[in-house]
Amino acid sequence: MISQTNPFNAFPAQVHDVVERMSAPKQAKLGSGSKISIKPDVTIPECPDVNAGGWTGMIVETKGKGADMKCIVEWDDATVVKIPQAYKDHCEKTGLYFMMACFPLSEIEPV
Repeated sequence: MISQTNPFNAFPAQVHDVVERMSAPKQAKLGSGSKISIKPDVTIPECPDVNAGGWTGMIVETKGKGADMKCIVEWDDATVVKIPQAYKDHCEKTGLYFMMACFPLSEIEPV
């Protein structure tokens, strides 16, 4: 006699988990060359009074792995025209290059 039972019923939770992972949208992998946007309300690490939320650019280098990864971002032309002059002046006084900044991976998103 052939069994009419579904073999997947023995492990419904595991099968469901596999199907969930397979059908979940893939998160974009960010790395050198990725176009990004800074998440809302994120400030420039070296100048916490400058809100960089919405600024856009490209990752030119990454350091570290996983949750500890940091991304060096070069700003695009649309962002450069929005950068406050006070921030540019601060960078000049402190020897920083205002066209780039370093952010934790958790503070950026792909565009």
